[in-house]
Amino acid sequence: MTKSTSIIPGEAIRDLRDVTRCRRKLLQNVIQKKNRIHKNLQDADLKLMTYMSDVFGISGQLLLDTIVNGEVLT
Repeated sequence: MTKSTSIIPGEAIRDLRDVTRCRRKLLQNVIQKKNRIHKNLQDADLKLMTYMSDVFGISGQLLLDTIVNGEVLT
């Protein structure tokens, strides 16, 4: 029988893996938040995706700011 050996990566590789893991988690959080905003908008019967391709683009963010500040859209 042969023993299997483990390779322990160097500190630079471990740090890179930690940063990559953290970035992936942050991106997943952003996606979850955007999906929640889409759901809340649909629940409020605001179908913004009908009129714009990216709710989180510049004009979409301005529109969301307007809604959050309580301004009435006409």
